[in-house]
Amino acid sequence: AALAPEDVPAFDAQWQEMMARATRTLDLAEVLDALAAWRRTARVTASLGIDGYRRMVMAAEHTLATGTLPPGTSRRA
Repeated sequence: AALAPEDVPAFDAQWQEMMARATRTLDLAEVLDALAAWRRTARVTASLGIDGYRRMVMAAEHTLATGTLPPGTSRRA
């Protein structure tokens, strides 16, 4: 419930794939690692709010694509 709506399908798909593998291999390591990562995403989303989370993702995507911060942002120390 703490994920942005656009993240829910990715979580659901990953969950289905991981659980299928875990059922075959009887190994939950991948499931536990992924849940830890999704929990971090949920905490950030809850902390920033969905709109703040979306702005953070857009800024990160811009920085990764261009190597520069988006216009109007500053680097925090």
